[in-house]
Amino acid sequence: MRLDGDWGDSSPAVAASIRGATLRKAGKLEAAIASYDQALVANPENVSLVAERCDTIVALKPVQADALAQFISKNSASADTPILKDQLKDLQDALVRTEEEEKTCAQALETIDKKQDAAPVPAQALYKRGLVFKSQKRFLDAQTSFKAAVSTYERDLAANPNDPLVWTNQGMALEQLYQDARALTAYEKAVQLRPTESLALVNQCAVLNRLKRFQAALTACDSALKGNGLWENSSSAYA
Repeated sequence: MRLDGDWGDSSPAVAASIRGATLRKAGKLEAAIASYDQALVANPENVSLVAERCDTIVALKPVQADALAQFISKNSASADTPILKDQLKDLQDALVRTEEEEKTCAQALETIDKKQDAAPVPAQALYKRGLVFKSQKRFLDAQTSFKAAVSTYERDLAANPNDPLVWTNQGMALEQLYQDARALTAYEKAVQLRPTESLALVNQCAVLNRLKRFQAALTACDSALKGNGLWENSSSAYA
């Protein structure tokens, strides 16, 4: 990222956070984390950035674990060579660092509620926090975060009921609370507002499948494949 220092009313944190979101969608998780780190240097108190960074770390851990397992399987017959030993250690060390980062993230996320007095915590930050807690098997904490996210999305929708992405995000949070009927309603609202919303449609398909409404599920999945192709939550600048 080339920076000329002329930001006007904006901030370097905005560019770094958008860059992180873009890299995340491209599957370049380590580079995304580095961009979030850069954004947090400029805006260290931003809870949404903290949550996005932590969620990316959670996504990175199984990728690294899989890479390590594949390396061991592929090189088991010749693992004693110095080069392979070094490569194995690098993979192991990277996974250990990520696991430590995940623990640090959990501690950082626990401070989010304390910051609410200064400014309301965005719903997406609460949702991401829930995902991190869930990955750590802190299920009660995760459920508390998802419930807070749902409440905040409801507040956002009361102010702007015509945003399909917020309805989609609301549905995803409700799914985490095992409230499929309400989640389905949220996805239907999103699709009414934007019939090509792939993320809403693919989640609608999953809920309909669980509800054993198989034909409707297939229709939703087919529509998702023909939609706008946005399969993840759209991330804005968190600065």
